[in-house]
Parts: sequence; C-alpha cells; structure tokens
Amino acid sequence: MNNSDINIVDILRDCPQGTLLYSRIAGKVELLSIEGPDINHPILLRPICQNTNRGDRKFFSLAPTGRFDVIFPNGECVIFPSLEMQEWTRFFRRGDVVVCVGLGVTAVFEGWDSEDYTKFRTTVEYDNKEDIWGVKLYGLFHTLDFRKATDNERAQFFAAAEAHYGGSFNSETLKFNIPKPNTHPKPSSKPTFKPYDRVLVRDNDNQCWSPEFFAFLKLGSTLPYQCFGCSFKQCIPYEGNEHLLGTTDAPEK
Repeated sequence: MNNSDINIVDILRDCPQGTLLYSRIAGKVELLSIEGPDINHPILLRPICQNTNRGDRKFFSLAPTGRFDVIFPNGECVIFPSLEMQEWTRFFRRGDVVVCVGLGVTAVFEGWDSEDYTKFRTTVEYDNKEDIWGVKLYGLFHTLDFRKATDNERAQFFAAAEAHYGGSFNSETLKFNIPKPNTHPKPSSKPTFKPYDRVLVRDNDNQCWSPEFFAFLKLGSTLPYQCFGCSFKQCIPYEGNEHLLGTTDAPEK
C-alpha cells in the first residue's frame, strides 16, 4: 500500500502530544494534536528548531493522508515516522501482532526502542522454525524486517498461544495469564482398614508382600499404614490377595 493511500489520522489519533515525526519540508517535527473530522487539515505539527524558542515555533497542518491537499491537491505525503523509517504500515502500536516471515517469528509488539522507530521490543514471541514460545527470546527486532499481522494471522497466533500457555491474553501486561498450579496438598485418603484387619504390607514395589495386622492410619506420614509391628508405605487387604504373599507382584486394580 502506498503511503499516500493511508489515513494517517487513524494511526496518530492515540499518539501523545509531542510524538516525534519527520517531514520532508520541515525535518523533525512533533505532533501537536489531531483535530476533529470536519477539519480539512486535522494533523497539527510543529517543527523542532534548535535555535528557536519553544514558544515561538510555528505550526503547520496536513490532510489525513499527510498531504497539503488544499494548496497542492496532487501532492504526495510529506509526513513520516522518521527519516530512517518512512513506512506508515510499520508504525506499530502497542499490542499489535507482528510477523517476520524470513526469521519465522511472530510476536506481540511492546514499544519502540529508538527515536527513529527502527528497532522495537516485544513480549510474547513464537519461533515457528524451532517451535519455541517465550518472552523476549531474541531481544530487539528491526522494524523493516516485520509487518503487521493480518486479522486471520492475529487470531491464529492468539489461539495457539492460549493453547500453549493455558490462559487468556492480558492486553495491559501484553502477556498471557498462566494458571497457577494447585499448591494445596491433596487430602489423605480415609482409612479403608479397621484395627486387627489382616493385611499385606511393603514399602516399595521391589519388596515382597508381608503379612501384618493393621492398627491405624497416620495422616500426613510417608509411612501412613501403622501395623502392630512397624509402619509401611503400601497396604492392601489380605483377603483376595493371598496369592501375593511373598511375591513382588502388583495387586490387580
């Protein structure tokens, strides 16, 4: 898309006053304001002149397409993000999903890292060549290597990220809400034996089952099955498991 076909007002509307831009007729400028829709030249700009007092600086205005439409209706766009980066389609906004086909990287745009808008930071990144998800995996990226994702690419990226992280996207932090693991201990199972029940016991799968008489259950212990001799880690009813006595076989589930 040609820069002259872009509605720059839509891009700059949410930018703060003082945002630095570049004009082919005035050099570096700062954004003063975006006026209402009934104004022919709604983009108000002020040149940045080192030898001029800030209060004395004059301003000029441009049409939504960045032209001097009223004076030069056949002119071209004369305002750009910077001298080094003159593509409005790459003037990304916070939260945009950006794509670099060459690197195989899709990421969430966080913000600019240079005044000329040639480098930027991201939050969540996906490397589809290595199938790796991460946060700030590769540091800074170069603007001209990336483009804004299409609506379909954005939807696919978020769907895949939510499936990977198990949570929804937070538009404020620009990260995914990862569910916290359940740190509450599972309650100990209720005793299935009564005192003096005949049981088979052992401490691990490599030991043979031995006969004992069950006494009581010690909740929270690593050896919860207290018998009249010792405590054990594993305990099963003797009845129905007589064939396991003296073996290391596992009981049928």
